[in-house]
Amino acid sequence: MVFKRFIAHYDLVKWVRGDRNAFNEKYRTPSYKMSSTLIWFLLIPVQLLDLLKAYDLFDEVRRVFIKTRELTSYEKREIRKVFGDCYCWDRVHVRENSQMAKVGARVAKKKHLGFVLFRTINFSRRLDHSHSSTDISWLIHEVVHVLQYEELGAQYIIEALRAQRNGGYGYGKEQGLEKANCLASFNLEQQAEIARDYYQLLEQKKDVSMYEKYVEEIRNGGF
Repeated sequence: MVFKRFIAHYDLVKWVRGDRNAFNEKYRTPSYKMSSTLIWFLLIPVQLLDLLKAYDLFDEVRRVFIKTRELTSYEKREIRKVFGDCYCWDRVHVRENSQMAKVGARVAKKKHLGFVLFRTINFSRRLDHSHSSTDISWLIHEVVHVLQYEELGAQYIIEALRAQRNGGYGYGKEQGLEKANCLASFNLEQQAEIARDYYQLLEQKKDVSMYEKYVEEIRNGGF
């Protein structure tokens, strides 16, 4: 898997052209192409560390010093509604009331914030599953980033941060899904939002046919 990450994402033409985010037309500007080329070269040491499994080791060591928990049986059940058993969910850990997430929320000027560091999902507050599916759908969004890490390696962090300033989270709902031809047409945050909305529609017993194709691509690692 790690070697696959290293080989699959060294297609400079795709990076410069912006094909992986084709849904967002502004990615076609010259400045975007220029920054794509620069980022591609900067990612070389990131991917080399991936080959050495440095990030996996860091994640395991971090859990020794920072309290995390495994997903609950309820969380796993809800996650499987979207992703099935495409991943070993026992490998995912959760860090609630994360100081890093709280700092991130203040910097981003958000009430709450979640982010993924390799296989650990950090939340700025405790999750509450008692009254609605809102927090589970938030968890679903973050789980997509774990799957992106498994497929793309640590470069997903850079791509996800970049996505917030280039296209953001909005994928156009059903109109956007109809316009796009594959999951990779969307940036990494939009991909996570597609899964989040899919779960919410399932819970509301609404039609999810437009989403099925894209969620299946997520299950198969088609980022």
